[in-house]
Amino acid sequence: MVEIGSGVSSIITGYCLEKNGRGALVSYDHDEKYAGVSSKNIESHQLEEMVTVIHAPLRNINVRGETFIWYDPSCIRMQEKIDLLVIDGPPGHLQQMARYPALPVFFDRLSDHAVVLLDDAARDDEKKIVEKWLKEYPYFESEYVDTEKGATILRRISSK
Repeated sequence: MVEIGSGVSSIITGYCLEKNGRGALVSYDHDEKYAGVSSKNIESHQLEEMVTVIHAPLRNINVRGETFIWYDPSCIRMQEKIDLLVIDGPPGHLQQMARYPALPVFFDRLSDHAVVLLDDAARDDEKKIVEKWLKEYPYFESEYVDTEKGATILRRISSK
């Protein structure tokens, strides 16, 4: 599992993985101080075997000819395929469609049965992101879940 934006969800996911007896979560955070706090919280809950928090500072990256302020790709060192990608960062105020790069950056690392969860999906920008993703990656079906801030679940229905 991969999570963009660490926090309480990292701890909850760690406990779920521990209960299942398998799996791992890698959580990327752009804020070095917050990544440190998240790491200490993971340690205090004794979930280090399940959860790793990585500081990935924000950088300008090019995605499909557009420049985005996003997590430094050199910090992303994944070998395993991703079954669940949770996107809760970077903060939406950084730029329009700030979370768009997540799927293009991680797409080749997704398993054939991957699920992508986009948080804050009630925002107009996130709705545009989902629309763009579905055009560019027709391998997913989309479901909107009406929560406090909205969530969109993309389920992979075919491989590329």
